[in-house]
Amino acid sequence: MIAIADTCFIIDWSTYRRRDEIFKIFELVLIPEQVLSEVISENTIAWISHALAMGKFHLYTPTPDILNEADSIVRASYSNPQMKNSKSPRLYA
Repeated sequence: MIAIADTCFIIDWSTYRRRDEIFKIFELVLIPEQVLSEVISENTIAWISHALAMGKFHLYTPTPDILNEADSIVRASYSNPQMKNSKSPRLYA
């Protein structure tokens, strides 16, 4: 299986003692390029770098069409009262 991970997931996951267990579940994790500019923790950057070097993470550049589709999904989720959403995402790295 292949996964795609956002910044919050990578930051949270990198702090777990058994963080490399993710590689038993997913053969490859795609990391959007923007994640690299959002992470400031040296430990998280080191983990990302190591996983990239081992071929477990690959950088992913979303196309404008993909970004537009993602934006549409987020907007639709805000208009659905049954879906929980966070209008102020956690800002930490």
